[in-house]
Amino acid sequence: MTRSGLLCLGAIVALGLAWSAYRVFGPSPSERLADLIQAERWVDAEALARDALADAAEHERADLQRGLGIALGRQREHIEAIEAYRAAYALRPEDADLRHRVAIEMVGVGRQHDERGETDNALARYREAVTTAPEIPHGHRALVTALHALGRTDDTIAALQAALAAGSHDVQHRVQLAWLLATHPDPAKRDAEAAAELAQEVLIHDRTPETLDTYAVALGALGHYAEAIRFELDAIELAGGKEGPDFERYRTRLKAFVEKRPYVDSASPQR
Repeated sequence: MTRSGLLCLGAIVALGLAWSAYRVFGPSPSERLADLIQAERWVDAEALARDALADAAEHERADLQRGLGIALGRQREHIEAIEAYRAAYALRPEDADLRHRVAIEMVGVGRQHDERGETDNALARYREAVTTAPEIPHGHRALVTALHALGRTDDTIAALQAALAAGSHDVQHRVQLAWLLATHPDPAKRDAEAAAELAQEVLIHDRTPETLDTYAVALGALGHYAEAIRFELDAIELAGGKEGPDFERYRTRLKAFVEKRPYVDSASPQR
């Protein structure tokens, strides 16, 4: 063999050895997938995950399925993302994060139904998300938002109560429930005491115009109009006074308390 031939053969052997070393000591498919996800290269991450899953070792499959789920979810392929996460969860059932990710993608599916005007399907997916992972806020938030937008006050209240019963620490859930309980158009369904308790709990840590306004409305529902006026005035001041963007709304509540009547929110129809 000529010298050039030997050099060529040596180069081929060296490349082969280098590739073998890379396969043994280089980053694993899971590590390369993590790098692509970090770089937000979703299409490349999906391709790598699918390719690697074809002959992946058992101990790598859960990480690859998880990475595939992330890549698909970011591309709004929520149903396929759910399948990937469920496959990962079957391999690693102790990993609650995978169940949480299934619920988050269910919310994504629900929003796609919502965009197409498929309200019942959207609500079904949000409820499924709540059932799948009741301890995280995503399903609760989506369900509450959808029900409230439909004007289904009683169902919204039930959904908020379920969220709190599941351990939700979402401040907005407490404020919204307090508001609905205090301002319900049906006096028989109004629960001013529960509303005041919820709003007062929030006020301890979150003194904002919204929470002050909500507490004032709850006090008004209890018939404590002098206190309601004081807290409503605090809300107005904190929100920028007469120049604030929500002054007219706050003034409507204030007028009710001055006239010694509770504020009733009748903007949303009951269904």
